[in-house]
Amino acid sequence: MPDGSSHEAVVPGYVNPSIAVLLLLAIGCGIRSALLYRRERARTMS
Repeated sequence: MPDGSSHEAVVPGYVNPSIAVLLLLAIGCGIRSALLYRRERARTMS
């Protein structure tokens, strides 16, 4: 954990495909919303 690779210890050897797809969708939506929020904030500031 001190070397920064703590996520490897959390991920099990086998992940349910449906759970993996849901996780990818959630991560994608989060990234997209964060980018849209930053873009809107930058537009209102300038």
